[in-house]
Amino acid sequence: MRALDVLIIDDNESTRDLLRTLLEFEGHSVCCCENGVSGLDLMKERRFEIIITDYLMPMMKGDEVTRQARRFCPDSFIIGCSIDARALQFANAGADTFLNKEHILQQLPPLIREREAHGEGTCARAFLSYPRKNKIFMEKHDIMGSRSSSDCPPRDAFNPRSHWLQEPSVAFGSAKESSMLTQKPSRRPFGQILVDGGFLTTSDLGRALEEQKQSNELLGQVLVRMGVLEATDINAVLAVQERLDDINGAVKIAAGVRQMLGALLLQAGHITEEELGQALGEQQRTGGKLGEILVRRGLLTEQQLDRLLDFQRNQQTSKPASNPLRLGEILISSGYITRQQLDAALLKQTRSGKKLGEVLVEEGYVKPQHITHAIRVQHMLMTSVLVAVLSLGTLTACGSGGGQTGAVATGESTTAAAAAVSPSNAGEAAQNTTDNFTVSYDEYGLLKANFFYSTCNDSFWSIQADIAENVWDPNFKTVLRIDIQKPAAGDMPVVGGKTFAIEDNAQYEKFPGSFLVFNGQQSTLRKVESGTISFSQDSTLSGDVSGSYDVMLTDYDSTISPTPHYHLMGTFSFKVGTYNSAPAAAS
Repeated sequence: MRALDVLIIDDNESTRDLLRTLLEFEGHSVCCCENGVSGLDLMKERRFEIIITDYLMPMMKGDEVTRQARRFCPDSFIIGCSIDARALQFANAGADTFLNKEHILQQLPPLIREREAHGEGTCARAFLSYPRKNKIFMEKHDIMGSRSSSDCPPRDAFNPRSHWLQEPSVAFGSAKESSMLTQKPSRRPFGQILVDGGFLTTSDLGRALEEQKQSNELLGQVLVRMGVLEATDINAVLAVQERLDDINGAVKIAAGVRQMLGALLLQAGHITEEELGQALGEQQRTGGKLGEILVRRGLLTEQQLDRLLDFQRNQQTSKPASNPLRLGEILISSGYITRQQLDAALLKQTRSGKKLGEVLVEEGYVKPQHITHAIRVQHMLMTSVLVAVLSLGTLTACGSGGGQTGAVATGESTTAAAAAVSPSNAGEAAQNTTDNFTVSYDEYGLLKANFFYSTCNDSFWSIQADIAENVWDPNFKTVLRIDIQKPAAGDMPVVGGKTFAIEDNAQYEKFPGSFLVFNGQQSTLRKVESGTISFSQDSTLSGDVSGSYDVMLTDYDSTISPTPHYHLMGTFSFKVGTYNSAPAAAS
């Protein structure tokens, strides 16, 4: 297998380091950039066979990075990634596939090995036989599942449960896993939990994987031999790992004294003290809720807020005795005490009112340094779980109260948009009657759209007429689309009350975007090169927008000579940032 040139674009340093370690371990040459602008500058200087880009980044979001990357690296294999569902945005921008960050450590190596095996110049065409959006759908829903305990034969060396740490293919996924058509939950990798919690650094993990490659030892054995992990900590980490199959498991093992929302985010390393201070300052000035302010500032998504509020609500509540984050359970996992000793100490604690650690020391079950060590492990495991809560898949109401329940219990509010991202209610959210993109005069013969979608972010605005069952439909097809890119410097253009010309026209201002006719195809040679787009007086690109179009379509894909032209007319009306099925009366 040959080495590939890989570019990683992500504003999160720990993510960059972890992915770099993982791919360099596989033998690839890796460059990293912290934002899309520097990434695009690098693409102008050299060719990359694989480009991996995050979605939510400062300066430029991942879909715009992808769109621009196609200009400089048309043959590169582009992988979009995010902790939230962004497959649609990346697909529209031209990415070859999408990976949720929850599963990226398991799915990325086999994905790149497959690309590597097919050689140069094959890109997505040789990866899978599925159409691009079917492929995105498979990966977004974790159809390429992870290995369960039944797939790994038990090993009697070092630790009876350490077969999960057997080799890199188990710690980070294997080629076999990528071919398994299964819906099994994906267990969070052992190495990732250790890095998230601060047990070791990404460089420590990288060195351990290199040594493991030579020695064929268990990953845990290598880390202990290197002196970067205590042997007594492994069982405690494994016990937590068993609960991180999904978001509900992560939320339900919350333990300890209830912490404030800002403190939880700081512990997880999700925001800085400066960012929290600015948000708290705005809270004091406006009287708003901290969670809503963090969402508005782009430091937290509404999904993440709901997850964290549920976690916060579950702290300091009645938990099952087997909660792996409880101090007593960590002491048992570490081999310091037995179950019988813990039960006896808990009984005495209820009578004396003392702390559990004090009782255990008084009874002679442990030494004070054992309690100190267990508390430190508890803090690191709590950090790992918080990171998982912020990155795992969509939160459901089963067992954990659901996002809305958590919001009510903690005094934080959520919006319907948070619920809209779940496939179970896709199509039920953002229900309004304003979203429409009609065709009133059609000389071409366009397909009939039944689903309308709009978006506006820091770099891009778009309204679309699609053919789809819902926003998650992997087989969606775009019929018509109007796009406007935000300038590198400055705000989005003012459109209210204006009529724009598609072509250079002395009578009207030139339209600062594109009118695209896909008619259900991936790409198009049907070009709108003349005509007008008019916006109503109260239209804004960030709110309600409506208007009409009267354009001429030139079909360069036609075999007819001379090249035919077709007249199209219609209207549009959107509440920007929403999506909706076509009203029954839509034409």
